[in-house]
Amino acid sequence: MIINFDWANGKPRPFWQSTGTVKFNFDWANGSPCVIINPSYEESIKSLERDIKPKVEIYFDGIGEASVILSSDNIANIDPFLEEAQADGDNPLGVVSANEINITLRNDDQYFNPNNEDSPYYGKMHPNVLIKPYLGLRTTDISGYTSFEWISLGYFYSTNWEAESDSIYAEVLCHDRLYDLGQKDTPLIPTMQNVTRYQMFETLFRALGLGSDNYEIDISLQSDTIPIGYFYDGKVKTVLSKLAEAFNCSVFCTRDNKIKVLSNSTVGASVITMSDSDLIKSSDMPQDFDSIYSDITIKYYHHNIEDVTSVLTIDELDISAAGSTLTNLKFTLAPVAFVDHIRITDNPYISINSVAIGTWGMDISFDNSAPTNQQIKLEVLGYPIMTIENEITERDDTAYALIGEKILDISNPLIQLASDASALATVILPIVADPKAYIECETRGDMSRELGETITIDDDTNKVGEVEIIPIRYDYAYDGGLECFIRGIKKSLRES
Repeated sequence: MIINFDWANGKPRPFWQSTGTVKFNFDWANGSPCVIINPSYEESIKSLERDIKPKVEIYFDGIGEASVILSSDNIANIDPFLEEAQADGDNPLGVVSANEINITLRNDDQYFNPNNEDSPYYGKMHPNVLIKPYLGLRTTDISGYTSFEWISLGYFYSTNWEAESDSIYAEVLCHDRLYDLGQKDTPLIPTMQNVTRYQMFETLFRALGLGSDNYEIDISLQSDTIPIGYFYDGKVKTVLSKLAEAFNCSVFCTRDNKIKVLSNSTVGASVITMSDSDLIKSSDMPQDFDSIYSDITIKYYHHNIEDVTSVLTIDELDISAAGSTLTNLKFTLAPVAFVDHIRITDNPYISINSVAIGTWGMDISFDNSAPTNQQIKLEVLGYPIMTIENEITERDDTAYALIGEKILDISNPLIQLASDASALATVILPIVADPKAYIECETRGDMSRELGETITIDDDTNKVGEVEIIPIRYDYAYDGGLECFIRGIKKSLRES
């Protein structure tokens, strides 16, 4: 037996050696390694009698030590705790979405009322406070040692604090870092040529200020190249959704605070079996004929770089005596492959200080050495991109026999080769043409499960049988006990 010293409790504790999979978390911040998933946890989470408790760390004073640590005595419930690899949207394959958690706190002393000037947290209950929630499971190891195995639910940031003066409860709604990133305007990024899908995501993340330790991109995306790479003009959430659609990916935030890009074709072995004798309360494989399609049409776009021409003209541009900075100037012909040169009228007092150029527009800063405002003409010449649209159509004969012709149209300028369009149709059509593509389960919940894993559902009671699924949504609720709704797609459809 290997011994792990649990310094927090002043005594050693067993550390298992197992032929199975054991997941460890080395919590050096607390002075010792600790087991997060061990054989005792796997048994205890499936037990009919479970002791699960919450814990929340609130970082009012910024990253460092938690300002407040709340235990189960201070937490009334957690509902919902929502993790999803894709959210519902116009595209039946889903859109990129942030995870969220809503925590209800005991507020007998009104400390969590944002308007209470006597609260030690007054003036600190604002957006973007870091909050780390946990759920712990009581386990007993082979030596009889009893402890809680704490599972981190992730890094979240407060969106809204609510507390009524006549209520003993307060609520804090939080989202992961993808929520804030998604609200940002897409940075100015020049058009790229012959770029891999991996590089597209990486370029966007770096432009958003993320370091390499803040994101994780599926290495399988390094193999395919697109001729002309550029990003939509809009919010980052929309851009990520378009990238995910074109490249058949899921984008979500992991519990260790990384933005993860996972190819939907990357599937692994099942990590757990949930059955009707332990974790499953009910399950269903709903036949949804209204939402299926018989045909899929995918448009793909050949991009031509046109001759140089004027893509932006401002005839009378006032430059103040202190200089001027113009942001978010939009090209009148866009997208633009690259800018050839910038012209300004001959003025001895005006010079260009800095320029940032993207596919759809630019920022430019001018210096003015004159004591008065100056007026100039600005003209930008560049190479606009024109597209030629083509399409491929595929049909599922079984779905066509059931519902007749119903076409799913996908139009995305990042799909640029016929081979890419055909490959995408091959992986998407089996999913959208299958009325039983998704499994839905009401379970007792296992908070250690994470997005991107494969799990096995074994439920003969509800006639679902044994099937491997890839969950795309975990919707937890905790009120002293834990429940979780799971929606997943059949693994076999991701492998087809």
